[in-house]
Amino acid sequence: MSNPNSRTRELTHALTSGRAKLWVLLVGVNQYQDQQFPALHYSAADCQGLETALTAASYEFPKKHILTRHDFAANPSTLAVVRADLAQIVAEAKPQDTVLFYFSGHGMLESPSQQAVLCLRDTSHTALLETGLRIHELMHSLSTCEARQQIVWLDACHSGELIMPGAKGSRVALSTEPTAQIVDALRLRAAQSRGFYAMLSCDQGQRSWEFPELGHGLFTYYLIRGLQGEAADAEGVIGVDGLYRYVYQQTIEFIDQKNQQVRTLNEQKRQNGEYLLHAEYSPQTPKRIVDGVGELVLGLKPDQVMAHFRQTSSSSSTPDSASSSVAISPPQKPTAAEPPAANSADPTRTRNRPILAIAGVTTLVILAVGLLSAIRSVQNQATRDQPTSAGDQTGPTTEADACNIQVKPEGQVKPEGQATPETPPVPLDAQVVLSPCPSDNPWRRVQAQSLAAGKPAWEAIFAPNGTLVTAGGRVSEIWNLETQQPTHTLGGHTDWVYAVAISPDGKTLASASADRTIRVWDAATGTLLRILSGHEAAIWSVAISPDGNTLASASADQTIKLWDLKTGELQRTLEGHTNWVFAVAFSPTQPLLASASQDRTIKLWNAETGALLQTLTGHDDTVRAIAFAPEGQTLASASWDKTVKLWQIPSGELLQTFTGHRDRVLSVAFDIDGQTLASGSRDQLVKLWDVNRPDAIGTFYGHTDWVLSVAFSPDGKTLASGSRDQTIMLWRQ
Repeated sequence: MSNPNSRTRELTHALTSGRAKLWVLLVGVNQYQDQQFPALHYSAADCQGLETALTAASYEFPKKHILTRHDFAANPSTLAVVRADLAQIVAEAKPQDTVLFYFSGHGMLESPSQQAVLCLRDTSHTALLETGLRIHELMHSLSTCEARQQIVWLDACHSGELIMPGAKGSRVALSTEPTAQIVDALRLRAAQSRGFYAMLSCDQGQRSWEFPELGHGLFTYYLIRGLQGEAADAEGVIGVDGLYRYVYQQTIEFIDQKNQQVRTLNEQKRQNGEYLLHAEYSPQTPKRIVDGVGELVLGLKPDQVMAHFRQTSSSSSTPDSASSSVAISPPQKPTAAEPPAANSADPTRTRNRPILAIAGVTTLVILAVGLLSAIRSVQNQATRDQPTSAGDQTGPTTEADACNIQVKPEGQVKPEGQATPETPPVPLDAQVVLSPCPSDNPWRRVQAQSLAAGKPAWEAIFAPNGTLVTAGGRVSEIWNLETQQPTHTLGGHTDWVYAVAISPDGKTLASASADRTIRVWDAATGTLLRILSGHEAAIWSVAISPDGNTLASASADQTIKLWDLKTGELQRTLEGHTNWVFAVAFSPTQPLLASASQDRTIKLWNAETGALLQTLTGHDDTVRAIAFAPEGQTLASASWDKTVKLWQIPSGELLQTFTGHRDRVLSVAFDIDGQTLASGSRDQLVKLWDVNRPDAIGTFYGHTDWVLSVAFSPDGKTLASGSRDQTIMLWRQ
């Protein structure tokens, strides 16, 4: 019998030497074309996180081919696309290669045949066998593949009627739960192949949990953490079985910690004479199916890879590795959140820890300090948290041209109001670097407030009267900033609310949701006025015309719709984009509408006739957000290509490209004079830009997750930033 350690070394050498190739197919589905399938929130993010982690772990593998198919990818996870990918892998993989297939989405049981089916983007619940990926079909494809090392990870335990929020797929009947049939098929395949290893997110009768503070499904969150090095052995090798043991232990401990917190909360309720108690989370125990295989190798601990990379030349990269070698840093969220009661990190490193999600406010006084040592302190903090290069430097270098703004908290964060036991109180860490920093810079002395929204803040905008309007969870909220509490919580949507807009007179509010509807509200009373239906997919953006008569909406169905705001009548549908439309914006001075899309373009439309006037190209990835300057002659665009661009309107001339963010830019806004831009990014930073110079003039540190929205107040003295960390920061001059 061969030595398992010897086999592990052989597999590692085969992959690092280029004799063997790693094939990966990652499939995730958030939004289904069939409305009978409930939308999932994290499947696409799971694929993105795994892609980044696998790319980093396999950096020393010269030959690899990683395919990702999910809602945000260029090729979505349809049956035809996934079948074509599988066919390519089966045709090209060699015996010495390793194949990994991952799926996150709904799994269903087709009742008459009792066959388990993985539901893809275009799967129909009335024709599961014809439109879904049958487990038997997947196993048959793998059985015809020459690769001797085959790995399958399935996060498809989303079925079951749930009694607690947080579980995936809560509207699917328990009778459709396919785990038993999936296990049977995997066991049969394992018996046929000694190199087959499968892992399921949960056992029979269980379900996968997802928690907003993780930003991923629980199972995949720990897969990512393990691939980042936490599951590596003493030699830095990340093997499949070692990864399973790590994920299994961490998942059980996380659920146990959650339930301990629930029990503590219930005990407090009992002591207060309350009898309506919180239910505990049901178990989730990842399951493996394997028959005698040794340790299959997936990668090397990323920090060891980077240490080796610094000592070797990068000129030997092959076409297989060149495209993926940039994704070295691990996913943002898995390093930013820790399980409850498991934080042992330095307490000063709060940028790597979650902010407590409570219904309350933390006020911080910020004073400008022109000390070079303080500046370097901020640079050192950023250096520890993020990759650096000569082109990445955002911090200043001399006292004369910059200043560091130190944040001093007033009081402590306390779990008041609607505090949950999910995360412990954590001190906030907010810093600002300004460059240059003249004495008359209004940001030299500011106050900052952190509003705990308790859910990801997809959008935060100001009404004309200065009140704050936010979108998050399944509601939108209107905040009174004097009392620091919501005055109205506008519910009714059945899925996440991604966007809000308010009319120029401040009387009407619109909220847009993944449930494919727009709700129109009386902003003063919170009364629902009407519901607008017509889009065939999630609605990502809404905007109201300067005269207050027209509402524009942008959707993943690739269209823009124009509605009569007062009657709710659909006026026209604008078609022309070839992928999701993420943003719409009206010009404040002319009858012009701009739209931004995942097809990497911006389109300009006549807002009165619907005629397409011009298409702006120049971004290298999805255009996620757009904003007009107050004078209406300039348009800013934020893109996943990590840049912000400035365009002259209506000529479409590119005026400026701003670089400095280290990850996708998700939001952009002009101040009242149109001379300053703010942008928010997945790198957790807010940046300020002077429209006349290419470098950032300010960087705001404080959020611990993606910055989803930025907005200036009507008087220009407050900047609001909403984040996936469930907070809204208010930066006041």
